[in-house]
Amino acid sequence: MTTLSEILAPITLSRGLLLAGAIVAWIACFQSRTRRIAIVGGVGLASMFLSFFSDARASLGGESVLGAVYSIAEPDALVEMEEAAAGKSVSLDDFGDSDDWTATASVLLPVAESDDTRSVAPFFSLPFDIPDGKGGVLYPAGFTFNPLEHVRLYETIWIAREEHLEWVMANAGDTDIVILSGGNALKASNRHRSPIYALQQDFIYRLDLRVAPSRVFQSGSLLTIEEFGPAAVTSQSRAFFDEKSAEGVQR
Repeated sequence: MTTLSEILAPITLSRGLLLAGAIVAWIACFQSRTRRIAIVGGVGLASMFLSFFSDARASLGGESVLGAVYSIAEPDALVEMEEAAAGKSVSLDDFGDSDDWTATASVLLPVAESDDTRSVAPFFSLPFDIPDGKGGVLYPAGFTFNPLEHVRLYETIWIAREEHLEWVMANAGDTDIVILSGGNALKASNRHRSPIYALQQDFIYRLDLRVAPSRVFQSGSLLTIEEFGPAAVTSQSRAFFDEKSAEGVQR
């Protein structure tokens, strides 16, 4: 087994002087404010390390031995998946009609009979304790807070039934989120060539949704919920909604 003294043996007097000079230059690098001294110090330090490791490598016969090396017997996971998927054709038709999928099912809200605007504080209560990493509890289960006091909801959210989708898609902004109330969200997305999500019961509870179509956006630490009756669905334009969204951001 090669000892440390055998590794250091090839360092001659000249390299010892280079080592000492590099250390002095390195100290000068920190003590001086001139670029020239800093460059000299850096070059000297680099030379020291290169000289030391080249001599150490030579003393070991040109090889560095770190320990036993073993090949990996376990096959690559990605390769396994690619091999398993090769030659197999999977179609959505294999899973039946998407109308029967629970993933595309959405909750149906009543139709709004008139226009209305209200504000909601989306308070959230923790369902479990949040530990502090020291054996204690940072936030206990049941701790209630308003997320809008800490984060910003930049997107406007639209909730629409099937009969409102054409109107909503014509008036929604490019970054707005459209959620379908009732119907098949997957088929609606394909038909409008835009992401449309399925309305879930917990989302209704969080946002206090009551009717469709509705539009939700942040105003300060509250959510503003606008509900549109039949007259509004046929009269309001996208420019109107863009202006209303801008007012919400300013508030």
